[in-house]
Amino acid sequence: MERIVDSKKQAILAGVIAEEKNGKDISIVNFEGISALYDYVVIVSAYSTRETKALAQEIDIIFKNTNPPRRMIQGMESGFWILLDYGDIVVHVFAENGREMPKRRGLRPTAFNKKEDNEANYRKFYDLDSLWEDVPRLEFEGTEEAEEMKKKYQEILSEIKKSRE
Repeated sequence: MERIVDSKKQAILAGVIAEEKNGKDISIVNFEGISALYDYVVIVSAYSTRETKALAQEIDIIFKNTNPPRRMIQGMESGFWILLDYGDIVVHVFAENGREMPKRRGLRPTAFNKKEDNEANYRKFYDLDSLWEDVPRLEFEGTEEAEEMKKKYQEILSEIKKSRE
């Protein structure tokens, strides 16, 4: 399968996959020229930990076939916050209620008493959306590049399906 070497297209592909897998509140943060660590950060929520795992697995399967190898994956066991690091792009997949954690000064999620607070509210606690609010966002929905990546995604799915038959 053809490799996607352009980090912008990789980020858009991750956004397209998230959209196709019913991800919510998809945000692509554009660090190109700002950070030496990565070019794009994709942040997405899903309704449940089952969906976060499915979404992260789908991104990982597609990226294994099109992109440089994954450097790291964290959080797959619990599914409350999954981080996928592909070098130039990083993908954060949060459980849906992770955006709703009340701000609590000086506390980490592991410091909460209630199990549901402890596990499910990472997105809001770490509040990456606000942390990077001054960094430009990449609007991808409805763009020509998004349509190209949707077609690419469908091609990759077809190739994977054929290889499994």
